[in-house]
Amino acid sequence: VNGRACTDGTPQLVNEAQAHADETLALVEAQNALVVPLLSGERVIGTIDVVDRAGGFPAEHAELLSLFAAQAANAITNARAYQKARELDRMKSEFVAVVSHEVRTPLTSIKGSLELLTDPKYFELPPQSRELLEICETNAERLAILINDILDFSKLESSRLSSHFAPLDAAQAIEDALGQVRALAAKASIEITVEIDPAGPAVVADVKRIGQVLTNLLSNAIKFSAPGQPVVVRVSPGEDRGLLISVTDRGQGIAAADVPKLFQKFRQLDSSATRRVGGTGLGLVISKGIVEEHGGRIWVESELGRGSTFTFWLPERAACLDSPPPAADYEADELFISSGGAGRPIKRA
Repeated sequence: VNGRACTDGTPQLVNEAQAHADETLALVEAQNALVVPLLSGERVIGTIDVVDRAGGFPAEHAELLSLFAAQAANAITNARAYQKARELDRMKSEFVAVVSHEVRTPLTSIKGSLELLTDPKYFELPPQSRELLEICETNAERLAILINDILDFSKLESSRLSSHFAPLDAAQAIEDALGQVRALAAKASIEITVEIDPAGPAVVADVKRIGQVLTNLLSNAIKFSAPGQPVVVRVSPGEDRGLLISVTDRGQGIAAADVPKLFQKFRQLDSSATRRVGGTGLGLVISKGIVEEHGGRIWVESELGRGSTFTFWLPERAACLDSPPPAADYEADELFISSGGAGRPIKRA
């Protein structure tokens, strides 16, 4: 019966004698059945079998179930297309990760060699040669940052980036982030002040990744601030026993129309300042992904000519610690429904 429905592409009404003679329907001891094909275009992708209705199935039931089958076929087709797109995206992320790892290995050797060459304890170089090597060292460091950002982004797309959770010491996390950007701030003559509200709650988070978010926000604040302008980091209690952390600068600010672009991957604002400071366009995307993995959120308040404040909120306990494991992929080609309660569902791969 299922074979006829698939071959003809039309509903099949089955009486008791036909049901007993059908091997598939006999498995569920069906007395009668209505078999409707799931059509995706001109292709049959499965069937819906409804069995055991007292008095059999009238023709109007076939029409009603055909409408349902059409909707179900569309849903299944869309789900398969989505699954295929996810698989392609996963393969892309894995490819990017592998290539990035392969590039990072020789880059580490290049950076080490450049550090030795520019160390006056080992080599005395004329000023012009030293200047050229320092340019190489700077660009090697920029390439290393780019590779790390791409690796983090690929992890963020294919799995969770945050994995090591512990009580967050906000003051220590900020101090560690300041250590990463202190040289950049000194070069720009920018003073960074920290204001911590002692009433701030204790939250559980991936300390390393939250430090990465702080480093990204502080680095951007410094890059887009005029020399001598202050940058302020604030920590305060947030809603729902959460924690608010913000980074405020007095830089050029961001136009309201450009704010939605900030958290898009590989997207940078089209301005001379952005092109001048460079970057991968992934820092804010990665920061947003990390914060959202924790069940938090990140946003910006900005005004042209007056600066920007980037704020993120973290819940008391990271949401991903309580999230269930991903459900296994399940693909059913046939569905048996008993109107009398005696039937049972059967899945066929």
